[in-house]
Amino acid sequence: MSIAGEPFPHMVFHLVFTYSNVEAVRICFSESFEALAEGIEHALWQIGGVPEQHRTDHLTAAVKQEHKSGAEDWTQRYQALMAHYGMQPTWNNTGIAHENGDVEQSHHRFKEAVDQALRVRGHRDFASRSAYEHFLQDLVYKRNQTRTVRFAEEKARLRPLPVAPLAPCKEVRVTVSRFSTVAVLGNVYSVPSRLIGSRVLIRIRAETLEGYLGTSAVFTLPRLVGKQQHRIDYHHIIWSLVRKPGAFAAYQYREELFPTTIASRGPMIDSASIGPSGLSRSMCAFCIWLRQHRKRKSKPPYPCCWKPGPCQHSPQFATW
Repeated sequence: MSIAGEPFPHMVFHLVFTYSNVEAVRICFSESFEALAEGIEHALWQIGGVPEQHRTDHLTAAVKQEHKSGAEDWTQRYQALMAHYGMQPTWNNTGIAHENGDVEQSHHRFKEAVDQALRVRGHRDFASRSAYEHFLQDLVYKRNQTRTVRFAEEKARLRPLPVAPLAPCKEVRVTVSRFSTVAVLGNVYSVPSRLIGSRVLIRIRAETLEGYLGTSAVFTLPRLVGKQQHRIDYHHIIWSLVRKPGAFAAYQYREELFPTTIASRGPMIDSASIGPSGLSRSMCAFCIWLRQHRKRKSKPPYPCCWKPGPCQHSPQFATW
């Protein structure tokens, strides 16, 4: 499964009504609470009603275990979501597979249907994520068309939706480091350098992090999956390094400043001839050039553009 030729690792949230087997799906990338909550809300609003119960397995996003007693209970955030929709949360007992058999079988059949539809299609590559999402939703729509009789009975018993979705998210406050980064849930993200030293509010959603300074939205970042990872955008960092180019050589995420693999090789210049300071300035200049010319798809600058001193091709570098 790929998007524009690139691998697209993902999961699919799958909700099934057990009487009619009407289903709804949503792409997700983890088993976080945010992914669970957004999947449930998307499904309920798409179907148009609220059932009496919601059953899940022992997802850590929904179920917590008391360390001392070993007993399990619902997480506070999952209980709040259920209360918002007036649903009773239930779980299937560990080791008793038949309790969730209808949903498990529906999920198995859905994966088979996706595989068969991809085989008929002839390839597993999509031009965009939206094209892939349309493919999944069209498949679900066709499958649900065979369940209309039973769903009509089921829909009569559904409760109405609340006035608005809950759209739950986790909020944390962090201080932007002197390296123009923030640490969120074990991962590191770069943010605009103008925020260095500021205390920002971050709203954590299933796929994004939304940053606020006071009441103003100042950035939206893609959320990383897992822990001990980092996402560094050279647009955020480069201008602060220009003011102090000597910091470039020791910058922890220096490789991530380059937007492409070719650019990361950098200008082939002799560092011994210009010294560490000159090399750092040249690399900063190179990053600035990439930032300004990336969208133009122009050729790389001439070697003299990378060196300190006058440059006939790129006047903006002549002041080094």
